[in-house]
Amino acid sequence: MKQLLRSDYLKNVGTLMLGVGGGQIISILAMFAYTRIYPEEYIGLWGIFFSISLLLRLITNGGYEAAIVLPKTDQEAVQVLNLCLSINVLVGFFTLLLALLSSIWMPIVYPEVDTGLDDILLLLPISVFVEGIIMPLGFWLNRLQKYKSISTSRFAQSLVTVIFSLILGLMGYHLWGLIIGLVAGQIVHFMIAFWSSELPKHWYFNQKQVLQSAKNYKQFIQYGVSGNWFNTLASEAPFLILPRYFGEATVGFFNIARRVLYAPINLIGGSVSTVYYEKATKAHHLGGTALKDLSRSTLKYMILISVVPGLIAFFFGEHIFAFAFGESYRISGLYASWLMPWIFIKFISHPLTYLIDIKLKLKAQLLYNIILFIGQAGILIAMGLCCLALDAVIGFGIIGLVLSAIYLYYLGKLGEIWK
Repeated sequence: MKQLLRSDYLKNVGTLMLGVGGGQIISILAMFAYTRIYPEEYIGLWGIFFSISLLLRLITNGGYEAAIVLPKTDQEAVQVLNLCLSINVLVGFFTLLLALLSSIWMPIVYPEVDTGLDDILLLLPISVFVEGIIMPLGFWLNRLQKYKSISTSRFAQSLVTVIFSLILGLMGYHLWGLIIGLVAGQIVHFMIAFWSSELPKHWYFNQKQVLQSAKNYKQFIQYGVSGNWFNTLASEAPFLILPRYFGEATVGFFNIARRVLYAPINLIGGSVSTVYYEKATKAHHLGGTALKDLSRSTLKYMILISVVPGLIAFFFGEHIFAFAFGESYRISGLYASWLMPWIFIKFISHPLTYLIDIKLKLKAQLLYNIILFIGQAGILIAMGLCCLALDAVIGFGIIGLVLSAIYLYYLGKLGEIWK
């Protein structure tokens, strides 16, 4: 732990947190306004759109984006980046076709239902394609240790997203406001990341090397994409299942709860994970106890900074949400309290998940994520058939807690933390 504090590890984490943290603060403050400007059903549609785009963006690079950090030379890493961009173009055409078909198909099959989802899905191809470029650029910047650029681009994304969402919401564009804000932020993120990447200096395309990179890191497309897909399906299951049983308003309440709980994961967990991945890759190449020491110190650090906030959220979440967002969002606080134990385990294990990529254990991760999806989606459907929305959220959190604890133990074995 002392070695961690003396290294540039926390300095780089701090650099990321400065930008990401500022962006998170802006986003959280904006939610106070969103809940007063946008009706609950439109916040629910926002969550549904985001969930669909998240599922699609997982396949935009064939999972190869995470492999950009792993090669020993920048030349090989550039070819992995080229591989990602090539796959992204193909997925972009698929997403465009899917959005067009959905806009035609939904009004025909469900003429009596007009939620507006078929309209906003027309922005899906842009969101997925741009995010598909942002992802490999982020790993490339991580490889180059350009943490200030990563921080700046993420802060700019949050700021632009909030500005567009608030202005359009105040103008009465409730259906489109949050979605356009999301896409505008992504475009700004891409522009800054590309400008900082210095890719014109490094870039060249070699078809033979691209194909060789695809072969060298084939686990990422064989198991990584499907593994991440099932993991995301599990975490996004409430947005896909709850509307069927409890309506869009319930999804809106859940969306606010999850966004607040995920803020520390995105801020601290994401920042630590980004730096940990680069450091842990080098430690793995170095050998000895370097990876063990780094992983153990990182886990202790994550536990240390999360215990007190986690307890506060667990015991007082209902009252905090009612005060912050209005009395109607007390139910969001109740959801947050029951989800908190699961979120705590996700938070402290977040950086260690990159041990899966470093040690190429993506097949084991796929198995875990399939079980997680079956468990969490299954409990939501079962509770939806016979119980209240709160019961479904509680069951969702309990399943997540148990399986995440098992996963953390496995990650600890990979990092030799328990030895």
